[in-house]
Amino acid sequence: MQYTLLSLLLLSSLTLFSGCGSEVQDMSLHTAPITGAPEKGVFVSSVEGLEFTRTLSPVPQITDNGASYSYRTGELVNFHVGNLQIGEAVGLSIITPKDIVSYKNLELNTSINSSEVNNRVRLLMALDIDTNANGIQISQATRTLAKNWSTPDYSLNANDFNASVSSATAGQVTLSITKDEAKTHFEEALRCVYSGAYRGSWIMPSGAKEGFVGVMIQSNGSIVALGDGQDVNNDGNYSDVIYSTGDHNMDTGNYDFNATYHFDANLGRIVSSNLTNIDGEGSSQGYNRVSGSFVQDGKNGAYTATRVGEGMNVSYRYTGFGYFNNDGSPDASDDPILGLFTFDISRDGTITGLIHDARTNEEPSLTGSVNFTTGDVNMTLDSGEGHTLSGNIDFTTNSSNLYLQWYDATPSKLGYISGVGCQLQPHN
Repeated sequence: MQYTLLSLLLLSSLTLFSGCGSEVQDMSLHTAPITGAPEKGVFVSSVEGLEFTRTLSPVPQITDNGASYSYRTGELVNFHVGNLQIGEAVGLSIITPKDIVSYKNLELNTSINSSEVNNRVRLLMALDIDTNANGIQISQATRTLAKNWSTPDYSLNANDFNASVSSATAGQVTLSITKDEAKTHFEEALRCVYSGAYRGSWIMPSGAKEGFVGVMIQSNGSIVALGDGQDVNNDGNYSDVIYSTGDHNMDTGNYDFNATYHFDANLGRIVSSNLTNIDGEGSSQGYNRVSGSFVQDGKNGAYTATRVGEGMNVSYRYTGFGYFNNDGSPDASDDPILGLFTFDISRDGTITGLIHDARTNEEPSLTGSVNFTTGDVNMTLDSGEGHTLSGNIDFTTNSSNLYLQWYDATPSKLGYISGVGCQLQPHN
């Protein structure tokens, strides 16, 4: 797939899915036509062996080792373990316990701290065959036992839910997973799901010009946007480049920008700037799109941007920054910033991604491979200049820092890239 990333910066705002008015809304009363061929979705976080049925396929199937299930557009997918119901939602490329709770009733609290969400995560973690951090695997033996189980009351507080699970499973399941442990587990999974690059179109405050917008959400919760086509100095020329940073709340999907910088073409780097005339905030709309608005000198603009890349169908995702420095040192505070990068690692170790060069507004692609056993990384930057990147990634943890050396065609050190990553799926 051809990747394209951050070409334009904006700041954004959108209200996430919410109920309207005081009337309780039961989404099961809302139906949509079922269309298209079967698609592949993923249940987060990484639950293998979870049973599911679909509107057009009532015979139970099982999520595979990539936690994937099949669905058609508009089709309802029900997740369960034997007779124990986890819940249902309209088929999407990603479904989480939050989506199940919101489908059940739009007025229910879908925060990771809510009982309805947290208790579902706790129970799924308790059904894991080995209870370690390599994802959740539900065995055939558990599914067989669960044919005689009933569904506990997910709305109860943590202590009462323990008793409800014991009663529903005839004492065969003991909840040793705490509320905080479930929250941490699900929080990490959501951060990884949201992470990546988003690209779309926007309209300038004057409404006279359309262009691109790019946003990068990182698995550590930070958010970055990089853009050109801005009128930083209010001189009527939309030729400036700005760069903003902020925080992304993976629970609500909301984000805002708390610092804005200016890219100085003469220095070849991003510098501090007093861009008080630009402000904005926004949120994720689902897991594959961001959308919102910005304000510049009291004038409003808006944009929508969709995810670039392979979505959830990869093993790892990394995002971060590229730097120019011929000693390759990551501790030099005056390193010129090249721009932003994102790349995905597939289950067989293939790497695909890109770097957005803030100096030239170019986006050369990254291709390469990684050895999951040794962690050795080798990548080529398709810029026509023979650049390569190499280093090592530690795959013993689900989330890790990244540092790779950057070489020119000589080869001699040109700089480095530094960022963070997370695991989306198991690798081969």
